Amino acid sequence: MAARKATAKVQGRRARPADTRRGDRRPSKPILGRAAKGSVTSGEIVGVGVVNLVKNTLAKRALKGTSFEVLSAHFEGTTAVAYTESDPVALAKALTVYAKTNPTFTFKAGMVEGRVIDLSGITALATLPSKEEIFSKLLYVINAPAQQLVTVLNAVGRNLAVVVDQGVKENKFSA
Repeated sequence: MAARKATAKVQGRRARPADTRRGDRRPSKPILGRAAKGSVTSGEIVGVGVVNLVKNTLAKRALKGTSFEVLSAHFEGTTAVAYTESDPVALAKALTVYAKTNPTFTFKAGMVEGRVIDLSGITALATLPSKEEIFSKLLYVINAPAQQLVTVLNAVGRNLAVVVDQGVKENKFSA
């Protein structure tokens, strides 16, 4: 039996699969970019986020009444919207690398945690360490005092063992 995509008929039209319906995947942290035709395609940036080429008029209508409405002024010319559900730093890094290899791609604006950022903000975001790096540094800072405490506690036993060993070698414990 051949595998098929699960689709449903909605008022005589074919509906999209559940994971791509509007509402299931709202852009939480978008970054807008200007691209020459053909330089950016819609799809997923592997493990980082999603990029879509959008129609400006439709995007402006979709943004009305949302927290993203402040970005509607940037929807002019060819526009790509990239968004992520998890790590905006990784998305900014991936798009910055892409912008360096494709000079026709430029940033227009972005929104992170409800704040609109410009080109300098996006490049600053791309220079931040990744989430994994920050977690590893934090764990090191948390772990360092405990490791030092264990080292100090082990030093007492180690020093006692050294003293006993030297006493045995020099026959100081003989009766």
